Amino acid sequence: MAIDLTTTRHRLCPSIIAWLVMMGVLAAVLFTNARRRWVLAIAGLGIAVNVLVIGLNGAMPVSLRATSEIGIPRATARVVLAADCLHEAMTSETRLPVLGDVIGVPGSRWQRGVVSIGDLLLAGGLAAWVAVASRSRAADGAG
Repeated sequence: MAIDLTTTRHRLCPSIIAWLVMMGVLAAVLFTNARRRWVLAIAGLGIAVNVLVIGLNGAMPVSLRATSEIGIPRATARVVLAADCLHEAMTSETRLPVLGDVIGVPGSRWQRGVVSIGDLLLAGGLAAWVAVASRSRAADGAG
């Protein structure tokens, strides 16, 4: 099944196309190396999920409800997202909205944000890879 990228709400900017290609290659590298370190497949899945939702929508959809839950007014979020090539406000036309940035992460101003399921898979997979790799080195006597 071919995906028609011209049907997204806005034209894909060159930086999005470059990002999609780069992330697709990175996901392929992670999946290829997953035979040796299975947790890399989790990180690769996170990247693949993000590539899918961005490819289908032309940008990463961001839930304005989630931004308001972490203290960013919807009007402010709309202005910021309008100037961002990689993100856009989620609408009723958003494809696969559950895979967009819908999870509010509270915190101080510099660390709060809205993340996606793909972001969590990527972070979890990389954290698990670091934990497994450091444990393996310690067990081998190299740590």
